[in-house]
Amino acid sequence: VTAEGFSGDGAGLTNVPVAFSTITGSATASQLPLVSGLLGSATSSQLPRTNVVSTTKTDIFTTTSSSYTNITGLEAQMVLSSSANKVLVFISVSGNSNDYWHIQITRNGSAISIGDAASARTRTTLGGYWDSRANGLLNYATQYYDSPGTTTPIYRVQCSATSGATVYINQSLTNSDDATSSMTTSNITCIEIPQ
Repeated sequence: VTAEGFSGDGAGLTNVPVAFSTITGSATASQLPLVSGLLGSATSSQLPRTNVVSTTKTDIFTTTSSSYTNITGLEAQMVLSSSANKVLVFISVSGNSNDYWHIQITRNGSAISIGDAASARTRTTLGGYWDSRANGLLNYATQYYDSPGTTTPIYRVQCSATSGATVYINQSLTNSDDATSSMTTSNITCIEIPQ
């Protein structure tokens, strides 16, 4: 049985699905099965909002620095509703080098999601190999569940080159002007997770 409308308060109706997109007034908890912990009724303005900040870098970045350097434009500035909340951080980086290279995530200037210290080895989020083919590209991605302890975390992606080498972000090693050479993107996306 289908119907386009009802009159009265509908108190006796059962098994009536309610789509989030149609809620403009109030709804009971039984009509909102995906909202955990909801008791009584809630207006549409009280439904949880998802706080997402995402940045996609489409231009080229290069560095010869053997120290970690911010990849210009590859950052996400968050404003959290509580300092107790978590942030799920996703990054993807496309690029190449003419030697080994490294990628790390920082929060407010401090490295996060890096390996343990081990003698002379580089602590990093992602370790980059290099593709010696002229138009070769490497793509790296990871995610990290962060506890920022602040309402205003700024997440940035950094990279470093082996001494004497160059790191190329969003382009191939030689970036030749033909169809075999790719211009790519890198991305950082951060999602607030309420606690």
